[in-house]
Order: sequence, then C-alpha cells, then structure tokens
Amino acid sequence: MEWVNENLVVYKDLDRDISKFDNILKVLRQHNFNGVIQLRSFGDVINIPVVEGETLNNIPDDFLVFSVYRASKNFIINYFQLPLDLTIQYRETEPIWVNLESFGMNIKELFKRIEKMGITGFVKVRNRIRRKHSYIFLLNGAVIAGESDGLKGVGVLEKVISEIRDYPCDVNIFSISPEEFSIYLSKRRYIMTLKDRDTLSEMMNDEHIYYLQVVYPEYTEGYLSMEDLPPESKRGFIELYRIDSVITKFNEVDIYKYINEFDRINVIKPQDLGILFFCPACWSQIGSSDQVCPNCGFDLEEFHKMEYEYKILMALEHPVKEWRKNTVYVIGLKRLEEAVPYLDIMIDKESDPFILIEIVDTLKKIGTISVLPLLEKLSIHKYALVRNKAKQTLFQLSKQFKNL
Repeated sequence: MEWVNENLVVYKDLDRDISKFDNILKVLRQHNFNGVIQLRSFGDVINIPVVEGETLNNIPDDFLVFSVYRASKNFIINYFQLPLDLTIQYRETEPIWVNLESFGMNIKELFKRIEKMGITGFVKVRNRIRRKHSYIFLLNGAVIAGESDGLKGVGVLEKVISEIRDYPCDVNIFSISPEEFSIYLSKRRYIMTLKDRDTLSEMMNDEHIYYLQVVYPEYTEGYLSMEDLPPESKRGFIELYRIDSVITKFNEVDIYKYINEFDRINVIKPQDLGILFFCPACWSQIGSSDQVCPNCGFDLEEFHKMEYEYKILMALEHPVKEWRKNTVYVIGLKRLEEAVPYLDIMIDKESDPFILIEIVDTLKKIGTISVLPLLEKLSIHKYALVRNKAKQTLFQLSKQFKNL
C-alpha cells in the first residue's frame, strides 16, 4: 500500500533552511492538512504522518531535505496504524450550487430554496475560524437532523444554525441517494480494516447490514454492498462498518423555529474591516492591541517579521471571501511560483467557484510547468464553470510548452 507518488506531492525535495520549514508547518496547520512529511538526511528517510494539520511524531532537527505528500485522513490513520477514530466520509460528488448572495445571505431564504428544490442530501458547514465541519441532513427538501462535534440528531440543529450565523462559514449543499441518506443517519459501528475480499466475504456472511468504505490516498468512496466494489479497491484500505439499526422513517423538523427573520450567513465584507482584526494563524477575531492570539497562542509580532511572500500565502485562508480572491489575484500579478503548492491545497478546500476561476487565471499568469497538474485537477472539477475555464487554460498552456 503506497502513498508516495507524483500525483500526491505538495512540496518536493526542498531544503529545510532555504524553504523556511517552520513557516510551511504553520500553513499546513492552517489548512487542516492530511498527509505525510518525508524527511531525508544522508540516505536516512523518516516519514511523519500529519492529521488535520498536526504532526503526530516528533520532528528531528538533523534532516536536510523534505517533501510533503497529501493523502486522505483515513488512509493516513490506516497506513500508520494511528490510534485515532475512523469516520465515514460523506459523498460530495453531486454538489448543488446556490447563489447565496441572490437572497442576501438570509438563512431562512436558503432553507426555503432547499425546500422548493426537494433536495435529498446534506448542507455542509465549514467554520473557517474554528476549523470544523457541521452538517444538516435533508430528505426531499425537509430538514431531518444535524451533526456537530460528533453528535447527531435534532438537538444539534440549533448549534449548527448558530455556527452559520455567528462565524464566517462556507456553506455547500450536496445531493446523495436515498440509500446513502439512510445509512448516514443510521447507527453504525466500525468493525475493522481489511485488504482482501476473501476475508471481507467471510466477515459479511451473516444477517447484518454493512457499509464499506474504500480509502485511497487521493480520496474515499463508500459502497452499500461488496458487489459494488470496483476492481481498483485492491490498492486501497477497505473499512467495514456494521449498521446496527437502519432508520427508514424520518420525522421532519421545523428548521425555521431556530432561525430569526433576519438571520444571515456570516459574511464579513471588506468595508466592515476598519474595526476588525484577525489572527493570521487561526483567523479568530482579535483585539487591535493583542501581541499574542488569545485563541491559539500565535506570536503576532512573529508574523510582522515574516517575509512579504509568506504573509501573502497565509492570507489564502482569510475568512473574508473578497480578501482570499484578492490574495490569489496578487499572487498572479507577482507570478509567485512558490505559491503553487499552497494554491493546490486551496483548490481542495475552496467552495466558491469564482475564487476557483481566479485561481485558474493566476495559474495561467504563473505559466510554468508546475501549474499543469493543478489545471488538470480543476479541469475535472465538480462545477462546470470552473471545469470549462480550466480546460481552456490547460489547452493554451500545453500548446505553448509543445512549441518550445
């Protein structure tokens, strides 16, 4: 089971001192990065797992060169046999784009729109300050339950709504099948991780209902039966979950009782920033006179000493959407090729298609061979608007390189 390949590389063979390794660690934490840091020195190789931005082994002081590879969270846990909880990854292959600005970010209007569309799936809420995900589950447009901080049910819906209202968040909507919807809301238990189908067949030879999750370095896929497993699943870890009780009947919840008439999705506009200050490490709001972030302990004076380019790279995670877009634009103007790995990470997290299009334009301005893998990724993006722009740019750049 291998995770080291060129498709997964974020940084390749960088010198520790020249590349400012400590600053890169801060950016990985900022992005809740999952993957592996590979350290090398005089033939010795040390692999350090990284889960949600945190290095899980001590980093020695005597390495010379390092590389960073991305991988899915569950793959890292299985590969390194880490004592961490495995989780089912909700399928996000069917996004539904809703222009939140078309109804003034009003939360009540958002759920009226969802109800009218009759969506079966979930609303995914990413808190950009607290770096956590919450969910609201939908059945034919009706709200059924929520999930937050490991708790699932009706009782957490008020908390999820408060996340949307009180913190800068990304809000995305995904459609899933009714079968998956039932599995996601049913009680389940992780059984084990397997590598061969023969053992899997023996384990599933009873009256229980199971859910299979195949974990590759690049992504994670779920399946409702062993017959659905693709042939390439042999190169991934197969996680087996047992469904203790399948829920088939769901009660609708009146989501509007948790929402006031004028509650809005929390979006900080540039004109509001005259009195607001943010920590550049965790992006929580801070006071103008703070020298250390009261939330994460980051030394704010240290930030002022950083080089201008690294300040730009850290700003890619800014909670204000317009600032993230402007930061990408500045990177393009300056043609900062060292920003390519950071933009690669950003592509995996960013939900706004217009910011992703700005990334395509910036990659075109940078114009080196290193941007081609990012454009290839964007050319199969879930949003057609982004796909088409990336395909056009990829064709233009590829043609230029062929003519050299």
